[in-house]
Parts: sequence; C-alpha cells; structure tokens
Amino acid sequence: MYNFVPEYSQKLLELFPHRFDFIWCHHCHPGEKPEWRTETRYPLADRMILEGRKLYGVRFGGVTNYLMLDIDRKSPYHPVRDRLAINRIIAALEPLGLVSSVNISSSYSKGIHVYLPFPDAVPSWQLAAAASWFLTKAGFWIENGVLEVFPNVQNYDTSEGKFSRFNAHRLPLQAGSYLLSDNYELDYSDSNAFVSRWRWASARNEIDLKAVEWAHKKLKARRFRALSFRGNQFLEDLNTCIEGGWNSHGQTNFLLGRIALRSYVFGHVLTDSKEPLTGDKLTQEIVRTATQLPGYSDFCSHQHEIWKRAEEWGRCAESSHYYPYGRSKPPVA
Repeated sequence: MYNFVPEYSQKLLELFPHRFDFIWCHHCHPGEKPEWRTETRYPLADRMILEGRKLYGVRFGGVTNYLMLDIDRKSPYHPVRDRLAINRIIAALEPLGLVSSVNISSSYSKGIHVYLPFPDAVPSWQLAAAASWFLTKAGFWIENGVLEVFPNVQNYDTSEGKFSRFNAHRLPLQAGSYLLSDNYELDYSDSNAFVSRWRWASARNEIDLKAVEWAHKKLKARRFRALSFRGNQFLEDLNTCIEGGWNSHGQTNFLLGRIALRSYVFGHVLTDSKEPLTGDKLTQEIVRTATQLPGYSDFCSHQHEIWKRAEEWGRCAESSHYYPYGRSKPPVA
C-alpha cells in the first residue's frame, strides 16, 4: 500500500515512500544555502521530483528501511580531514548489524550523505535512539554541521508520548549530488547505479532487533532517569507551547522565549550533552529548533535576523532565575 502517488515506477523513488510533510526549495547558486520550506497540504508526487524544477526532501514515517548520516564539509569527520572517520562511524554501528553503506555527495556544498539500508523495516524512533547510543558511546559528536543522524532522536514529543515529525533530508542525486567511490571521489551517477548499490548494501545489512531495543532503552534511561516529577511536568509544559510552532503572525517572541528556556534548562538532557547549552551553542539550538517548527517559513517575520533574535533570547534565559536541570542554583547577587 503506497502512501505517496505512484505515478512512476522508478526504483529510486520507491526507496523513499514517506512523502508527507516534505520539504522543498528553489534551485540556488552553488555557494548559497537553500531556503527550505515544508509542505503539509499534500504528499510529494513522483512527477514533481522527476520534473527537477525544485529541490525536494523527505521525512521518516513510523518505520524505516534505512539510516542516513549527514557529514558536513567542515566536519572533523569529513574525508578531507579524516579519511578513516566514516569507516570508524560505520564500525561503531556494526552491533546493530549495519556494515555496508552507499555514500554520495549531498550537494554542491561537498557534504556527504551515508545511507545504510537494510531489508526489514524497524521503528524509526528506536533506530534513531540505537544509532545515537552506539555513535556517542564510540566518541562521535552528534551535532548540526558535524554529524547528523536521520531519523533523529530529538523529535520524540514527550508531552504527547508519541512520535512527532522527524527531521527531513534532501533526496539523493539532485543538483550537485553524485555517487562517491571508495576514495570519496565523484563516481558515475544515475538512478540505476544508486539502486544497484543500495540493494547490494541492503543485502549485507541485517538489523539486530535485540541490539536496537537494548540501545533504545539505554539511551532513553540515560536521558530521563534524572528528571523528577516536577522536572518532567515543566518539560512537558514547554513542549506543549513549542511543538505546535507558528499558526499566525506575531508569535515569534513567545516561541523563541519558550525555545530558549527549554534549550537552556533541558538542552543538555535532550541532546545528551555533557554540559548545559550556553553562548553560541545555546543560540544554535534555538535557531535549529525554531527553523524546523511548523509555520516558521510562513509566519515568522524575523527570518532575516533569526540568529540575532535567538542570541538575545538565549542571553535572557541565561540571566533569568532559571538554571540548567541538575545543576546547582547560582547564588543570588
């Protein structure tokens, strides 16, 4: 049963069946950053992708047949800085049964997308948690611009007790995206070659469900075991305010304030960071969260100065009477 419009039978497009809440943007200059928007009114159709007039990306549904890793050009794990890092990353995921990948250039930005497909679908949230557990356990830093995991852990909505919308990633082999050789050089690229490599890798990857469940439980326990009843209640209240995003103009100050407070108080718990988020890291998390919320591109009137506004709200949170969860309350001046 398809959950997208099967207008074409291209094998490449069949690998990405979840087409709701897709992202799109206009083609831009190779040196510019795309301005992604989310479309929620209808699913992404094959014809729209094949036309090639815009760039498209997809999210994950409740289950997935692949894991994808995004390594930025400036990341310490990129081959230009560490030629063995990707091999080490895949080795860290071997306990899950993932040993083979399809590597592509993500775009003209020269980032790398590492696809790890497997035959039988598993719950997206559990896979995200398990992959994050094994990667952080091996010493890898999961962060925007460094190493991103798709599906991601951050989009589990604790206030609702169910999965919320996962982060989206751009589809492969669009403008600037090519298959990579074993030496991370641009290789011959068409949809048939991509599908062939995908199938080869999928046949070698067999997910260990017991390992997925074990790692999922370990990560979940580590994240929330320290939260008291009042801590959980406060986090749930903040989630309720934030997760709906924008539905009209004039909501930016309220939302950035709530996001800043959650990121400052609970950011280290939610992202499994050793230290609370402060300064630029706090600002980065506020921007990341805000720009991925529903309605941001349609109703936020401060998109041109979002970093500045996030920085201001971050400073407000840090100077407020609130303090990072689990840390000592600062003395009154």
